[in-house]
Amino acid sequence: MGFHQAPKPAAHAFFLIIAAVSCSCSASAGMVLKADRSLSVSMALSLPQPVDAWARGMTGAGDKAPLFDPAAVAAGARTRGFTVLESSSPTAGSYRGSFSVPDLDAFVSAPRPAVPADDTGRRPSPAGSLSSLGILRVERGPGWASLRMRMDRQNASAILDLFPGVDRQLLESLMPPAAWDNPVTKAQYRSMLGSLMGKAAGNAVDAAVFTLSLTLPGPIIESKGGSAGAGTAGRTVSFSMPALDAMTLETPAEFYVKWSE
Repeated sequence: MGFHQAPKPAAHAFFLIIAAVSCSCSASAGMVLKADRSLSVSMALSLPQPVDAWARGMTGAGDKAPLFDPAAVAAGARTRGFTVLESSSPTAGSYRGSFSVPDLDAFVSAPRPAVPADDTGRRPSPAGSLSSLGILRVERGPGWASLRMRMDRQNASAILDLFPGVDRQLLESLMPPAAWDNPVTKAQYRSMLGSLMGKAAGNAVDAAVFTLSLTLPGPIIESKGGSAGAGTAGRTVSFSMPALDAMTLETPAEFYVKWSE
């Protein structure tokens, strides 16, 4: 996302896609898929106070300087096919955004170029669509449609590339095993974070959880990896993931839902 550094602002996709769920943000997101196949996404992120203090120390930002750069996030989103409805920073340590895609099927099938590995240790991102890389797949049949989302150590770099402008300093400091060549276990990485960020910020990482709710255009037939609630006429399902799990992806994260059309 966009952390402001002392000399200049920088745009970080890291905090919009992965680090929103993997860099100690308290994060929630809502997705609404409509019958015309358009998709709207809203998200709200806030940094717990210990992580806020650590991030300011890492970037050299002042006590009251905004830690997110809404303009940079919006610019990055537009280059990847999103329409930006809102991109704002309500407080110095929070972000709120709303985006839309006119055709989900076309969006997940659009080809994307390969991105090579860099000297920070980030894994390369192969060429391919979100669908062919297994990140987001839409299938349709007579009277039904389904959506499958999968995040693992093989495709996490491609998720980062949805939003350009990764801040090198923080990435080199954090090197989450989900997308970096940092082959450690979740327990080992948690110990490393504790040494890097301090006890209070490390505890905040333990408590941070990402929650996603998905509202569909028809009644849910089946779901896996999430909790289908009463929602709107049985059309809403939710998925949650601890931040540390997202940072390491020691076990791939997968979510599936099928609904009536």
